[in-house]
Amino acid sequence: DNQSILYPQTVIETLEKITCIAWSPVGTKLAICTNNDKLYLWSEQSILSIENPNDYRFNVKALKWSPDGKTLLLMNRTQMMVVFV
Repeated sequence: DNQSILYPQTVIETLEKITCIAWSPVGTKLAICTNNDKLYLWSEQSILSIENPNDYRFNVKALKWSPDGKTLLLMNRTQMMVVFV
C-alpha cells in the first residue's frame, strides 16, 4: 500500500545550529529554534520566521507546546516567553 509511505516534501537549511525542535501535539506544525533570536514555524503549507519583539537577544534553549497546540513556551537559561501561534 503506497498511501502509507511518507515522502519528504521540504528541506529546511539553517545557517545556525538547531538548539531545539518540537512537533505540535495537534496538526503538523514544527517549531525550530537555532542559535539566534528567531523562532521558525514549519507546516506543510509554509515556513515562517518570527523575530523576537524584545530589544534584547533571547537565545532559546528549550521549547514546549501547550497541549492544545495554540501556544509555545520558549525558555533560555534565565527567562521564558509565551508565543501565541
